[in-house]
This record gives sequence, structure tokens and C-alpha cells, in this order.
Amino acid sequence: MQREWNNFWSANKDRKSSWSKKIAMEILEKYVAAGMEVLDAGCGSGFFSTYFIDGGCVVYSLDYSEETLTLTKRMTDNESFKYFKRDVLNDDLSSEFENKFDLIFTDGLFEHFTKQEQGQIMETFIKIKKNKGIVVTIVPNKYTFWTFVRPFFVHGIKERPFSLSELEPFVKRSGQDVIESGGLNVLRLRYSPEFLGGKIGMLVYVISK
Repeated sequence: MQREWNNFWSANKDRKSSWSKKIAMEILEKYVAAGMEVLDAGCGSGFFSTYFIDGGCVVYSLDYSEETLTLTKRMTDNESFKYFKRDVLNDDLSSEFENKFDLIFTDGLFEHFTKQEQGQIMETFIKIKKNKGIVVTIVPNKYTFWTFVRPFFVHGIKERPFSLSELEPFVKRSGQDVIESGGLNVLRLRYSPEFLGGKIGMLVYVISK
């Protein structure tokens, strides 16, 4: 799987902002403050690591793909506090980072794992966040046209998109309280009817603590 991710990010080196990312940043604004320790788990192109750095956060950029970390270093101008290659499923992050992070962020992570594996990863996140820390989870929405389009862009990478009605119970089963949830980018336009996002948005999200 590491080879597939390296290939994917090699082919997507110049990915830029999108309306969904801009909407996500607007949502994040009320939770992000300078000085926070943030884990960007599955940092991808480094877009959100850069966002957190620009907000004055101490950022840890984590990914399983070497190609991804190279891109993230370039995107962030090497300003993350730490870049590290880890497997969120199999590496024991809790022994190194117990009660460490104010905010743990994922965008497009959980859909690549089985239900059992998703539970294991969320359990790890709970162990490594501070008692009052929050977890931001963004995943593809299964009830959107994008579900049918994505396989053409992520060859060899398995995905299991969520509905919001599946994502919220998953988070609650881990013992967390949902403090905000919804959907993003109903239409891939600047002015998108986000009040419909939880049902037909391209992405769905939950913020929990």
C-alpha cells in the first residue's frame, strides 16, 4: 500500500486549494489557536499542516508515505515541528505521545481502513490527545457523485466512504462527545448550499472531544 500512496502523491505534487478546503478552514477557525500542539495525521500534500503553522500552532506532520512527507516538507517550507513516517494502525504512538496534542486532524484517513482498524486508530488518537483536546475527522461522503468519480483518481487505493449517519455513531462509540458535525462542498463552487452538506456534500466531518 505504501507504493500506491507514493505513486498517488508523485502524480499529485501540485495539488492546490479547493473550495472544500476553504470551507474546512472556515470551520476550523473557531477551534485553532496559536501555541496549540497539532497532529496532522495523514498529512497528504501538507496543505493543512501549512494552515496550522500559519495559525501559530506547533505542528507534527505524520504520514505513511515517504513521497507525501517530501511534499509536505516542501509545502510547509520545513516549518513543521516534526515530520515523521509512521503507521497509525501498527506503530505505538500512545507510548511516545500520550496526552500530547490539543488537536488531532485527519482529512481522508479513516476511509482507507476496515471498521475494526478504524476503531483501533481512534482509540490511539484518544490516548494521545490532551483531556480537553479535540479530534477533527473529515472523510468522503458515500452519498455523492464524487463516490463514483474518486476511483478513477486513486488507482489501487481502497476506500470505504461514510455517511454522516455512520460517522457520528463511530465517533460516539469511541467515548467522545460530538461538538460539531456536517458536510462540505455540496457543489464544487464558491457559493455552495452547505445546509445540505450533511446529506449530499462531497465530504462529511465530525469534531469531537
